[in-house]
This record gives sequence, structure tokens and C-alpha cells, in this order.
Amino acid sequence: MANTEDKAEKTRASELWDQIKDLPIDIFALPNQTVKDHARREEGMDKIFPDDVYLILRSAAAFPALEEALGNAQARRMVKIAKSERFEISQQNKYIVIKVIPKDL
Repeated sequence: MANTEDKAEKTRASELWDQIKDLPIDIFALPNQTVKDHARREEGMDKIFPDDVYLILRSAAAFPALEEALGNAQARRMVKIAKSERFEISQQNKYIVIKVIPKDL
């Protein structure tokens, strides 16, 4: 019963991950690559930071490709964030953190 309740209460981080995990990513000149092929979500961080997506990259080269993929997705409205918001991507220790923040900050 608890599992059903947990799934009903999705965090903003879960919703963002669902939107970005299948975005195309241009890396290593390989065809048909997606974000989830090069990044793993650290789901345990949802309990502490429910609005931010914490990722562990499989390769450091994925960081600039991830930035580009998110920028392209936002420009093409492939992700559902408000026009007044933008992605902020940063590295914190071993994690890549994706936040959605207001554009004017």
C-alpha cells in the first residue's frame, strides 16, 4: 500500500527526470544517444532536495553535451517548464545538479 502512495506523490525532480532522460544527446559521434545513456539519476537525493535532479555521469565528457541537450530542449519547448524559467546545471562533488530557476536570477 505504501508503494502506491509513494508513486502518487511525484517530486518535481522525478517529473524533470522523466522529461529529460530521453532527450537526444550529441556525444562521441554515436547515433541515437539519450541523456539516460550517459547519466544515472541518484533518486535518494529526492528526499533532501525534491526539486533538483541529481545525476552521476558515466563520463566527464557528458557534462557539456548535457548542457547543450537541455538548452536545445528548452529552446524547442521539448520540456515543460515555464517560459519565465531556465535550467541551471552545476557540479557539486560527484553530482551534476539540474535545477529550474527563474530567468531573472
